[in-house]
Amino acid sequence: ETLTDSKRIDSNVSVWDISSGEQIALFTEHSDWVYDITFSPCGEYIASSDGILRVWNIATSLEQKAYPDYGDPFYAENGELFAIASQNSFDTLEVWNVEKQELVLNVSSGIGGFGFSTNLAIAYTNELIRSPTNERLKGDVPKYEIKQEIQFPWPAPQAIWTDNQTITSITRMGLTSWDVNKKSMTETLFNDERINSIAVLPSGKILASYSTDEGKMLGVRSLEERIAEFPVSEPVREWVGKIEYAPTGDWIASGSREGNIYLWNLHKPEKPSLLKGHTDYIKTLAFSPNGKQMVSGAEDETIRVWDIESATEIDISPMDTSCTPMGLVYSPCGDFVVCDLETEIRFWCADQFTTLRSIEQPKRYRRTYPLAFSHCGSYLAGATWWEKGNENLAIRIWNVETTEEVAALQGHTSTVQFLSFSPDGKVLAGGCRNGTILLWDLDSVLLKAIK
Repeated sequence: ETLTDSKRIDSNVSVWDISSGEQIALFTEHSDWVYDITFSPCGEYIASSDGILRVWNIATSLEQKAYPDYGDPFYAENGELFAIASQNSFDTLEVWNVEKQELVLNVSSGIGGFGFSTNLAIAYTNELIRSPTNERLKGDVPKYEIKQEIQFPWPAPQAIWTDNQTITSITRMGLTSWDVNKKSMTETLFNDERINSIAVLPSGKILASYSTDEGKMLGVRSLEERIAEFPVSEPVREWVGKIEYAPTGDWIASGSREGNIYLWNLHKPEKPSLLKGHTDYIKTLAFSPNGKQMVSGAEDETIRVWDIESATEIDISPMDTSCTPMGLVYSPCGDFVVCDLETEIRFWCADQFTTLRSIEQPKRYRRTYPLAFSHCGSYLAGATWWEKGNENLAIRIWNVETTEEVAALQGHTSTVQFLSFSPDGKVLAGGCRNGTILLWDLDSVLLKAIK
């Protein structure tokens, strides 16, 4: 109530008396954003850091000491001042006794992330201090290991099927595979590579794209070899991000925020084609099953069809309602294209791009992105959110021929961002925004639908 915008300077440290609402001290020596503050156990001192750790006497409003290159300070129970330093992109935390300039322990970061590791580091430090001197380790700095957890990239895990028993997804470690029947991790591929997109081609070959040099280089590889590596004109992180692969394995494409589409022939990746026509953010891309055409949807409310070999636009379809095309997919046979619109899921003829049919959605419909066909082409799955509240989240499955809803699978607690049928069509995988992959047994569901 007493702090005004004119008094707010984020490099200052203010101390307030809660009962009176009065500011009792103001420290202004920091030159950069102050990101951590801690009180001493006696309440007489404050330590704060902007990269330089400073200790303040509250009563006198004077700086006691300054320690360069220390951050994340905390006081132990005995009043000693410590600081936490992170190494290797937060994989390991080091705890230093600030006054003695002595490394006292290491804590690996894992489950729970940086905050959890920090709390454990403080607890371990206090435990060391409580231990009798003769029981403390001499020479070697103790290290406390925290089990690593699987971390999926934003916004949700991609779960691709490499066969009917194995799911593979991008993780912080590279690519991680799981045995579905045993419910256990089987292997990690491409260790420590910055993978940003993966695909399994109809041939069974796995392709993965990765970026290097802060996004200035883009590469594509298979399990056996690096196929291509080439510079890009824009950092990959500034694009829509997901790389689309042609089923033939010869081409990849990605869209930009400005409406451009970049198309690379992996045999000649140094000379990409630039597909121009859209005027706004590219939201979705899809190659035809034969790899000869591609469709794109953008925030300019159009869907465009492109010829891959000539890199030219061959058709454009303006939306008859104000909406951004999402969830754009080809049917496995390549005869039609399906897209998620604002009030419907629409089917277009892939040759003439005329409307074939649609699946109407309720008025409170909140899109079905993403969409996925079963490999037989008989069923279409979409992740719906028809009303507010997790209880209304559902993966819905429709009969493609009749457009009849045959199943509503509920169990996800956050919006689903990725869907994938197993090759035999018996299991559906859904990648959720909360970082989980749920698997659905479709045998009983689809048998009931058939009956």
